[in-house]
Amino acid sequence: MKTIPRRRRSFSLFAFLSVLLTAATLLVGSPANAACGSACNNKDPQVYPSSKPCGGDAITAKTFTSMGRTLQLRYSPSCRTVWARIYGGQSQDKVILERWEGQGTIYTPVLMWEYFGSREWSLMYNDAGTQIRACLQLEWATTPGSRLGCTGHY
Repeated sequence: MKTIPRRRRSFSLFAFLSVLLTAATLLVGSPANAACGSACNNKDPQVYPSSKPCGGDAITAKTFTSMGRTLQLRYSPSCRTVWARIYGGQSQDKVILERWEGQGTIYTPVLMWEYFGSREWSLMYNDAGTQIRACLQLEWATTPGSRLGCTGHY
């Protein structure tokens, strides 16, 4: 029986594994918008990215309801982004996305959106590694203390 030199066997095994790994990568591929991160900031979740909009796999992570208004914090697992959606909103109601700073009740505003009765959702914000909540401020309210309320953070 003829034996193959050790060096040649190692090279053959390496070449075979390389071809197998390349084929697996091509077959599986990656999602068109896998965690688009900050590239998704301030983009419309219903149309961005054009190949597979983030709104397509969104879930409602948290909800707040008061005075005939329902505020939802929406989350896209594939894009790792959040945005707010409002039902029953009045013209000029304000929606604020806030990042939780990890301690107590300290939040930092990251996106503000004013509802004017057409589009019912805000733009997106990358929430990778952070927790975000959506808050609703009535059109006549001028300070954060006069907010109607917020969703929980997610």
